Amino acid sequence: LAVGYDTTVGNDLSFSRVVVHLPFFLLGYYIDPKIFVFLKKKWVKVLSLFIIAGGFFYYLIAKWYDVQFLPSNIVTCNFSYHTCLTKYPTASWWCFRLIFYVAAIILLFAFLSLVPRCKLCITRFGSRTLAVYILHRFVYLAYQDYDWAEYFNSLGGIFLLIVVVFALTLLFSTKPFNAIFKWQQSIKVDKLLPAALRDKK
Repeated sequence: LAVGYDTTVGNDLSFSRVVVHLPFFLLGYYIDPKIFVFLKKKWVKVLSLFIIAGGFFYYLIAKWYDVQFLPSNIVTCNFSYHTCLTKYPTASWWCFRLIFYVAAIILLFAFLSLVPRCKLCITRFGSRTLAVYILHRFVYLAYQDYDWAEYFNSLGGIFLLIVVVFALTLLFSTKPFNAIFKWQQSIKVDKLLPAALRDKK
């Protein structure tokens, strides 16, 4: 919450995102697995459906009426508060990031509640997320440079964009795209550590 006040923290080496996203990684590491039993309760799943639907409709309304309760740079976590919250009181800047954390964690658990435990036809795609994470960046840069946003400004365009996003996700999750990243995922980190650290581990 405090790092956003540092004006030297920016998009170089994605440093801002590394720091801001750290709590999510820590949450994943320290969370009690028993929470997943709770998330599978029927009433939690129903509530999760409403939460995700609410988030989706909020996005549609915000996009349609061009209203942003949270500035986009707060959501993308790329820059310090000084670049995106100057019209708000300085002392309140950290509150926007706190709101982002709370909303993101609620949506995260709602999503996890709806993820099935059994294997489905799309399960294998879930093991290839590194390719999606890396390759989508090039599409995003092209989206910005070539002003593709003008094709998705209408309500129908928003739904088309959602279809395109899902299609690209599935495409980048296929074996040909995953092949170039497979060797990276097979690297044994322990072998890169000094012997003393390996023994301690």
